[in-house]
Amino acid sequence: MSRLLSPALLVALFACNDEPDTETVTRTVTLPGVTITNTNTNTNTNTNTNTNTNTNTVTNTVTDPDLDGGHFDPPLVELVEMIGNGGVIPVGGKTGQTHQHTSEIIAMPGDANRVPMVLNCSYTFQVWNAYNPASTSAILAQAWVHKHTNVDNDGDGLFTKGTVDVVHSGTRDPGCTHLTYDETNPDIVYTSHHGNNSDGDTFISGWDLNQVPKYDTVTGVVNSATLALTQLPMYYETDTAFEGLDFEGGRLYAATHAAGFSIFERDPVTNLLTEVGATQEGLENAFDILVDGTIAYVADGPAGLKVFDVSDPANILAIGSVAYEGTNIDMGKSGNTLYMAAESGGIVIIDVTDPTLPVVVNTIPTSGNALGAAIADDRLIVAAWTDVRVYDIGADPHNPTWIGAVRREVSKDYGTDDGERPGINNRVLTATAVGDYLYDGTWWTAYNYQIHEGRTAPYLVLPESIQQLTFPGDLAMGDSAVVDIEVRNDGNEPLTIYDAWSDSPAFTIAPYQMEIPAGGTGIFTLTFSPTIGITAAQLADPYFDRAIAEESAIVTFNSDDPSQPQRKGYLVGNAAGLGVGDPLPPTSATLPDGSTWDFETDALGSVTVIAYWATYCPVCAHELPDMETAIWNEYQDDGLKVVALDADNAEALMPQEVWDYIAYMNLSFPMGIDEGTTYDSLEAVYDGGNPFPVDIIIDKQGVIQYVAREYDPADMIPVIEELLLQP
Repeated sequence: MSRLLSPALLVALFACNDEPDTETVTRTVTLPGVTITNTNTNTNTNTNTNTNTNTNTVTNTVTDPDLDGGHFDPPLVELVEMIGNGGVIPVGGKTGQTHQHTSEIIAMPGDANRVPMVLNCSYTFQVWNAYNPASTSAILAQAWVHKHTNVDNDGDGLFTKGTVDVVHSGTRDPGCTHLTYDETNPDIVYTSHHGNNSDGDTFISGWDLNQVPKYDTVTGVVNSATLALTQLPMYYETDTAFEGLDFEGGRLYAATHAAGFSIFERDPVTNLLTEVGATQEGLENAFDILVDGTIAYVADGPAGLKVFDVSDPANILAIGSVAYEGTNIDMGKSGNTLYMAAESGGIVIIDVTDPTLPVVVNTIPTSGNALGAAIADDRLIVAAWTDVRVYDIGADPHNPTWIGAVRREVSKDYGTDDGERPGINNRVLTATAVGDYLYDGTWWTAYNYQIHEGRTAPYLVLPESIQQLTFPGDLAMGDSAVVDIEVRNDGNEPLTIYDAWSDSPAFTIAPYQMEIPAGGTGIFTLTFSPTIGITAAQLADPYFDRAIAEESAIVTFNSDDPSQPQRKGYLVGNAAGLGVGDPLPPTSATLPDGSTWDFETDALGSVTVIAYWATYCPVCAHELPDMETAIWNEYQDDGLKVVALDADNAEALMPQEVWDYIAYMNLSFPMGIDEGTTYDSLEAVYDGGNPFPVDIIIDKQGVIQYVAREYDPADMIPVIEELLLQP
């Protein structure tokens, strides 16, 4: 049945159509540096005469949000690169050895009859010029630390080791790892070495500087010196590993790991050392010792600070202790305040006004592991692995204030990057200062700097994994992977990152600018989206050449940090070879008791950390105890597995010496000799300046999720925590 509309209804309908139909759409598009707001208004008017009218209004608003950085002068300004070489060099000379492995440097202040100097333990023993810090003639004297200078008491051609004559082991002259000087006779310097397969047995030795001061004939001021180094006899002790040294009250003190510490006296005629006291009471892993009067402070690895009364070497008394997070390996003291370098625990500040009741009053985080703490006048000098830092402690010893820091890189020719790929971090293992002049002892060559305390500046901190950051997974076209990186500003002015960018369209970074307040943090998001037309089926094919799919880029951060205005990272997606996102190949090791550790039977199904190391790797000796404290002790109850594998092929031929080294490390997670090729495959992909350390994290399904050439617990722990939560 049809229905007819009434005339009145038709009139009403046409009347409604006479009202304009208006639609407004606003769109905002953000491009780098520009925000465009587009407003589109469309008006449609229909009448019964079929007239159609469209009105389109577009409004563009452009806002330029570009950030401009500040202008700052660096608080630490480089003066001289402290370059030396093996053997004796001319007085005041400077030669081309660029790989020194400095282990410890200390300042030796001058007086009316002696010039100030800096003493350096590395492959060689060196004495540096500290009375004219800007001089390019930086090294006053240098010599090898020889192996066979100890005394053959019975004339049998062998050398004394404790009470037994033996031939000193090792394949090279050992250098030294720790040192101190005789405050009653500053010509006498003591050195130690903790021993390893290449450098041989652990020992204490030293040097007679035979210093001859030179006076300015006009002013009468000592302004130079000549030195003729003579090495002291070596002291060996069976089953003891010597670490940190200190001299006080006519006696030499030596930390000896699980054996506690020992006290020695030197015969001034023969220079032979005699042990006059020792204790192991309450000590777990003594790395360093500092003696003030009759009170000895011991940095006891993961166990914190231990305090002893050493007024009677034959009757050493434990009188105090305090425990806290971190692995204690070095310390400095100013007045009644101790500054403990506690690796991942940063700098721990302890009030020892009452040595029997030491109290932790503050903790200062560092960029990397805090390896060294020294006091120079009213300044705290910190060697923090990834950089060297300076703080003022004059106003408030319990609350140091920031002065400045320096991070350095060593260039490396990777062969395929046209020089754009970032260099290798120059690890800072020790540092000291003389007046306004800072000296840092590094893995490669050391440097000195002038401290400008009045300057303020921002200071950029990036995770060290940015040196070679691999995106997880095998990705086909249309897929993407995201990695967030945290950026810190440890300086005392706002940090402006005014341009962050990638040189490949496959990798993007957001935001491209950021302002971070002093002491603050920010997050940059890195995204990899393949641009090479590879399918998922190709990536799943075991015979597919994965090198075809690999893409890489240089990511650049330009900022107003005056000490590092440009930092770069190396990004890799769809990496060829073994790396992040790949199943861990068969991996096994021989343990000291002769048993075998095998990943598939002993760790598969658990989140696992594998740390590759060697006995001759100085930073490994710091890393592994801290890994026990910061990672193993914290997460083993949650199911985490940790194993440390010596992956040096030559050391596998000397297993007993590896077992001896493992024994004195005194760690509770498994340590053994690698029996496979996993390490070799990783090292072929993750290129670095030195073979060790290499750390990897594997998830519960046996897939590698993290690889790094620098030990960075702050970077590793979030990965571990996330993987532990996964099924």
